[in-house]
Amino acid sequence: MVDAMQLDVFKMVMENINLLIFVAGVICFLNVVITQVTKGLPGLRSIPTDLQVLVLSVALTLIAYFACVDMTGFPVTWYFVIAMIVIGFVLALVATKGWTYVAELFWRFQHKGDDTDADEKE
Repeated sequence: MVDAMQLDVFKMVMENINLLIFVAGVICFLNVVITQVTKGLPGLRSIPTDLQVLVLSVALTLIAYFACVDMTGFPVTWYFVIAMIVIGFVLALVATKGWTYVAELFWRFQHKGDDTDADEKE
C-alpha cells in the first residue's frame, strides 16, 4: 500500500518536473518582491534581511505544499513537510545568492571525489 503510494508520488513528480521548477522560480520571485517591499517596515527593520528571506521562503514553500496537497488529494506526511522545509532553505539561498551560485555549489559537491580541488579554479 505504502509502496504504491510512493510510486504514485514519484511518478507525479517526474511528470510535473517542469511545473515544479516553475513553482520554485515563482516562490523565489515572490520572496524577493515581498522582502524588498517589507524590509523597511518598522518591525522588520531590526532583523537581518537574510533571516527575513529564510523565514519567508520556508513559509511560502509550506504554503505551496499544502495548496498542492489540497488540490491533489494526497495525504500530508511528516517527511514531505520536512522536505519542504529543506527545499525552503535552498530556495532562500537561491533568492539571496542566485541560481548560478547554487548550481556551482551543487557541482562542487558532486565532483568532490575528483583529484582536482574545486577551490583552485577560483
